[in-house]
Amino acid sequence: MKKCVLVIGGSGFLGSHISDALSEHSPFTVIIASRGPSRHEPSGATWARCDITKPLAVKQLIDSTKPTVIIHTATPGPFAMLHAQTEHFEATKNLLEEAKKSRYVKAFIYTGSCESLETKTTAQGLGLKEEEAKFYTFTSGPTPYAKCKGACQNLVLEYNSPLISSEQSSSNIQDRDGMFQNALLTTVLCTPGIYGPRDTGITPGIFKLPTRLQLGPKNGLHDWVYVENAAHAFGLATRALISANTTPSTAGVKIDGELFFITDGEPINFWDFARRCKVEAGDPIAADPSKTFVVPWAIVLVLATISEWVFWSFTLGKSVPSFNPNLARYIKDGRVLDIGKARRNLHYQPPFSMNEGIKRSIQWISRKNSS
Repeated sequence: MKKCVLVIGGSGFLGSHISDALSEHSPFTVIIASRGPSRHEPSGATWARCDITKPLAVKQLIDSTKPTVIIHTATPGPFAMLHAQTEHFEATKNLLEEAKKSRYVKAFIYTGSCESLETKTTAQGLGLKEEEAKFYTFTSGPTPYAKCKGACQNLVLEYNSPLISSEQSSSNIQDRDGMFQNALLTTVLCTPGIYGPRDTGITPGIFKLPTRLQLGPKNGLHDWVYVENAAHAFGLATRALISANTTPSTAGVKIDGELFFITDGEPINFWDFARRCKVEAGDPIAADPSKTFVVPWAIVLVLATISEWVFWSFTLGKSVPSFNPNLARYIKDGRVLDIGKARRNLHYQPPFSMNEGIKRSIQWISRKNSS
C-alpha cells in the first residue's frame, strides 16, 4: 500500500515542484492542499481544498487523507504584514497539533527561510552551520516575515516527539501504519532565495533590476537554491523520515528534530548572480561589468529608507516596498550556509548546478513570455 504525503501549499512555487518530484519518482500517493486550484497542479497528485487557518478544515483534511508525512510549504510571503504572519504561525501550530493527534501521521517537514536566522556569519567568515544558527522570535526579528519564520521553525523542532515506549520499539515499526498517535518526527529544511520555473518573485524580479546600475559594491556572498534542488532535498527527507524508527535515535545520523540547510552549494555575490541570469537571457550590457555604475552603500541605505517611509505613508502602514533597508542590508552582508550536514545525513547532492538551474529558469521565462 502506497504511503500518503500531504503537501500543504502544493499548488505554489516550491510546493508544486515537491509534488512533482514525489509523484514522478517515488511510490507515494501525493495530495496537495491549498485554498484553490492553480495551473501548477502536478498530474500525478490529487488536489484537496483547505484553508489551513481554519482548524476544523485542517482536522477534516488530516482525518480524510490519513497522510504518513505532511510537508508544509505554505507561506504569506516576505512582504506580508504582521497580522498575516501571526495567522500563519497559529495555522502552523494547529497543523502540528492535529498531526501529533493523528494515529496516521508519522512526520512533519517545514520549509524554513534563511531570513529567520539571527546568526549572520561565523567568526571565520565560513558557511554557517546548523548548530551555530539562532532563529529570530516574534520579539527579536527585524521584519514580520523573519519573526514568523523563526518562531515557526523553533515551534516545529520543539514538537519533535518520538515514541518512547519500549513496547512500541519493534524493529519493523517503520512499516506499520496507524500507530503514531501522540508521536511526531519533525524536520526543518531551511533555504536561501529559491529561483526557477514557476517563480513569481526572485526569478522574474531579477530582470526588473537595472543592468547599468549596481546598488552597492560587491561585499558579501550569497547562497541560492534552484527549486528542483530544493524539491529533491524534500524528497530525501520524506524517504528518510518514513524509513526511520520512531523511537529516540542513539545513532550518529539523525533526521528528526533537526535543522538542515539546503542550497546549491555555490555561494556567489548577489550582483554576479543577477548578471549571470541576464547574460543567459542574452543581455549584452550585463556581459560587460565595466559598463555598470556602482552606487555607494551609504546612498543605497538612504534611498531604501526613503522608499520605505514613502510607501508606508501612502499605504497607511499596511504594506512594505520590495526595496527597503532590510533588503539592502541583506544584499550588502550576504549569507552563506554550510550544507555539509545535509550531505551527510540526507545524502543531499544538488542534482543541478547553478549554471544549469539558471539556464532552465531562463528557458521557462522565454516559454512563458512567448505563450
